[in-house]
This record gives sequence, structure tokens and C-alpha cells, in this order.
Amino acid sequence: MDTLLVFLIQMALILVATRCGSHVATRLHVAPVLGEIVAGIALGPTVFGLLLPRLQLTLFPGPGSVPDEMLQSMSWMGLILLMFIGGLDVDTGLLRRNLRCALLIASGALACTMALGVGVAGVLPLELLPEQGHTASRIFVALALAITAIPVLIKILLDLGLLSTPFGATIIVAGVVADTVGWILLGMLARATTVGYSLHQTLTSLGLVAVFLLCTFTLGHLFFIRLVKLQRRRDDLSVNFLAAVMVLMLIGASVTHTLGLHPVLGAFAIGLMVGRWRLSESIKHKLEGFAFAFFVPVFLANLGLRANLLLLSSWKAWGTVLLLTGASSLSMLVGGAVGARLGGLGTWESLGAGVGLITNGAMGLVAARLGHDLGLIPSTMYSALVVVAVARTLLAAVGLQLLRSRLAADQAEARRDP
Repeated sequence: MDTLLVFLIQMALILVATRCGSHVATRLHVAPVLGEIVAGIALGPTVFGLLLPRLQLTLFPGPGSVPDEMLQSMSWMGLILLMFIGGLDVDTGLLRRNLRCALLIASGALACTMALGVGVAGVLPLELLPEQGHTASRIFVALALAITAIPVLIKILLDLGLLSTPFGATIIVAGVVADTVGWILLGMLARATTVGYSLHQTLTSLGLVAVFLLCTFTLGHLFFIRLVKLQRRRDDLSVNFLAAVMVLMLIGASVTHTLGLHPVLGAFAIGLMVGRWRLSESIKHKLEGFAFAFFVPVFLANLGLRANLLLLSSWKAWGTVLLLTGASSLSMLVGGAVGARLGGLGTWESLGAGVGLITNGAMGLVAARLGHDLGLIPSTMYSALVVVAVARTLLAAVGLQLLRSRLAADQAEARRDP
């Protein structure tokens, strides 16, 4: 079938399926993100592939094919746009006031998950690990479990109306900090397995991250001031102004990707910088309609499309999935909640912080694919980690949904009594 035709059919099926999934989730009074991810699972090899395997493989061919690469590119744009919009929504004033708490949450979640992850990875069946390099593989699994899916968390908090609250700002920044450290460690491990470990390279990467953030909030800030002056009307943003903002977003994503970190971190930093201006509301209004109608559903559906439950054909494999899901979720919950309590949050907010950081989603999928490409994990373990990533995302969405009323009440009380 023609590549362009396959891509167009892919997009149509994904948009129809995700809208249906979102509608069903809304009727069931749960976060729409749940329905959109489940829609992706239905389109993947687990359901569609089981019923009509040839047609599913034709419309959604495996990794390495041109249609799949096109789909992944669309998914990446959804990720980057979602992180940028999330940055626009974060109040930097709240961020400064809650930065200590965010750092404590990130430290607790990362330390607890890494410690428990190394222990759990040590008892994994040898058939789920490569023939050589078991130690590096187990460290990699522990790191992959410590990654948080910030874009999915942003979507969940947006759905629940919690993103613009102090709780939302704190948990997002905590996740960004934990992810930054996690991706640096993953980069160190990847380098160690290919060309060897380099302390100089690691310190250089950390220094470049600091330089990037400094440039974003100084030179980037000055550049954006110039853009604002050129954009005289605040109620009707020009196409040129929006294009310039998108260029800034893409430059930020490109820089962090070049530094060996995740590109969404750069997009989030640019969103934070732009979000300090009143025009950010107009920018968000212009972008989020199309982003949430087209790009973001592609990203969310892609999470489910990657989850092939049929590859996990043994009880040992499913036992591994349950073990990794349970251990990593519990460690994130406990570590995040303890850090939040030490940072001064209440009981329900602390519990919500731990639950939110359980998300693994696309970040976990990217980490799993990195390990597979490096030969650190075989195909069966890759499939297991994909299922773990999706399962943890669903758990976080359900957990925050259940805590929504408590969290909303706490945030309303905090606004009345600052």
C-alpha cells in the first residue's frame, strides 16, 4: 500500500479511536487520557492485530518502516507541544515558592525507585536478560523504572483542572528534576556500554544544562521581549509571532536533545519562560485547540500501539511485568509522598504527589527502546517494559482521579488562607 495512504489512514483511525475513547472515559467520569491510551491499545497488535493481523500490520507496520517513522515523528511533536503548553500553565511565582518541596519530592522518588529497582532487577529471570552484561542490564532496568512521563502527567492534571494550582506546579517541576537526573544517568550508562564511562563528559553535560537554562531565562527572555514589542495587539496574535514562538520551542527541544537529555525538557523550559508574560494565555488559546485535537491524541495512542501483550506468552514474563509494575509504582509513591511531607505538603497532597510520579508512559518507552537498541535488554524484556510503562500511566490516572476532590479542596483552602 502507498506510504502516504497508510499514513493518512493511520491518522484517521487514531483520531476516531481516541475521540471515542475519550468520550467513553468522560461518560464513565474518569480522565479522558485513559480512554485515549486504551484506544491505542485497541488499535495495536493486542486487539486489532489479534482480530485482523494482516490488515493491522499493513496499517501499522513495525519499527523501522517509513509509516512507523512518520507516526513517531507526529508523536514527538505531540510530546513537545504538550510540554510547551504545560510550561505555559505553570505559575513561575508558585514555582519559586515551592521549589524546595519539588526538589525533595524528586529526590525521594528517584532515590527510592532506584534503590528498589536495583534490588528487583537483581532477581529477574536470566532468560529476560541478554547473554552477557547482566549487571549493566539490571542497572538499566532500574533507571528505566525511575523515569516519569511528564507529558502524560501534564495531560492528566489538565483534564482534572489541577495543573495551574500550587500542587500541579510543584509535582510537574519535581518530575522534570527527577527526569533530568534520570536521563543524565541513562546517558552515562549508554556511553559506558559503548565507548566507556567519562566523568569529564558527565560534568560537561551538567554544565551545559545549567548554561542552557541560564541562556533561556536571560537571552531567550530578551529575545521574547523584542517579539512582544513587535506584536502590538494582545487580542489577535499574528502568524509571524506564533511562528517565532514555535521556533523558540523547537530550538529549546533541539538543544536539550543535543545535550543528551530528552527534547521535551527544552520545550518545557521555553514554555516556562514564555509563560511569565500575559500574552501566554493568548498563545495557549491559539495552540491548545489544534494540539489537543490532533498531535496529543497521536502521542497518547502511540503509547498503546507499542504495547504488544501477545509477546508476553509465559507466566514468568507476566510475573516479571507485575513485579516491575508493583515495585516501581510503590517506590515512586512512597518516595514522592515522603519527600512531599518533608517539603511541607499535607497528607492528601503528599499522596497525590507520589501517585502522579508513578506515570512512566512515553519516557519509559523511549528508555526501553534505548536499552533494546544498545543490546542491554532482549525483545521480551522490551515488551515487558512497554506494558509496565502503560500500566503505570493508567494507575497514575486512576489514582489522581480518585484523589481529585480531596486535592481540589486542599488547593481551594490554600488559596483562601495563603
